[in-house]
Amino acid sequence: MKRNLILLVCLFFISIVTVKAQTSKVALQHSGNVTLYNADELSKALDASVDGDTLYLNEGTFTGGITIKKKVTIIGSGSASIISGDVTIAFTGTPTLTANLLDALNISGTINITSAINGLKVRKCQFSNISFSANVSEMIIDRC
Repeated sequence: MKRNLILLVCLFFISIVTVKAQTSKVALQHSGNVTLYNADELSKALDASVDGDTLYLNEGTFTGGITIKKKVTIIGSGSASIISGDVTIAFTGTPTLTANLLDALNISGTINITSAINGLKVRKCQFSNISFSANVSEMIIDRC
């Protein structure tokens, strides 16, 4: 009986972890419509986005190694929204950004800025390394 109870408790906790992993989603908001992507499809959501869109990440771990090439905003749920891997910012030309690019995220890799940008804003993010290989003017790092 005791062994069965321990087994049931273990299965319960495993099911909670499985459900939590399955609910990590990227919500791409575009023109009033929302499209959901799985946590391992962050790059796919970025590819589908256009300038001015917002991507929302709930709690969970999202596959990094992403490249941001558009004027989008990526908003997480704070330290529980983890992008595992690098985030590269590589725009064409020298855009001027008017909204936060990264907001309330935990980035485990390096933020690589490879193109010139005006008005880059990073807010409430956790990251350990940022690399510049291009000029950035009027950059704001707020509460990171």
